[in-house]
Amino acid sequence: MNGPSTSAPAPSTHIFVHELRRQRTGSKVRFLCYLREYDAAKGQLLVEHAYPHDATEPARASIDVNMVLETARRDLMTDGRWLNVIGYVLSGPQEKKRKSTNAGNAQSTSKEVPLPIVQAVLLWDAGAINVDEYERVLQKHMEVRAQARVMLDNACKAEARKEQEKKATIPKP
Repeated sequence: MNGPSTSAPAPSTHIFVHELRRQRTGSKVRFLCYLREYDAAKGQLLVEHAYPHDATEPARASIDVNMVLETARRDLMTDGRWLNVIGYVLSGPQEKKRKSTNAGNAQSTSKEVPLPIVQAVLLWDAGAINVDEYERVLQKHMEVRAQARVMLDNACKAEARKEQEKKATIPKP
């Protein structure tokens, strides 16, 4: 063996439930959610989080808990509980019917809206969490992370320009 193993698990990205739709299949994510319903037969949780606050309805997701059922405490699967989840975004059709109305049409129609699916690898009780404070801190963390990404991108672009300028000034033999 030529050194220490570097096969550590990938870190998770801390996000809000409404951001699950934007994650790539296979992305490892961590989020806080409210357990709306547990389907014991399927080993699935229907979870939600009413954030952002100006959304018309809470963001929802389906969590497959079959991999963690043997190690998870039974009381975690109680409706109305706040949970922390770490898992992988899965592909696949999981749809939930949602009523929608057309502005020009007085009748309601059912519209199929895909529900994000996450395969849980770790699930734990959020305890007596102050949800408003959690939302504020995570939002600030995400803003700082986005600013850091922009700064890093700008630094990389500046370095690339310097390299191009350097190559342009070297005389060719």
